[in-house]
Amino acid sequence: MDTLADTQPIWLAKTLFRHVTQADLLALEWEGAYTHFRRVYAQAYQRMQQDLSVLWLAELPGKGIIGQVFIQLECDRPVLAG
Repeated sequence: MDTLADTQPIWLAKTLFRHVTQADLLALEWEGAYTHFRRVYAQAYQRMQQDLSVLWLAELPGKGIIGQVFIQLECDRPVLAG
């Protein structure tokens, strides 16, 4: 019987999943492609420090950040909630 470990790509097994740190914020701009989200990332990080959101990233050693997930636990804009 195949297990997930037997079928997942090698790069996935090497990927590290961790919380975003303040030092990561610039890298989340993806070499300038998402500079216009700088304020959004900073606000999301501040919300994480207040336990209102969770920010994770996926990092491949030798390559850098390859993905990110932001989860808002409590919405400060009710029109967006739900």
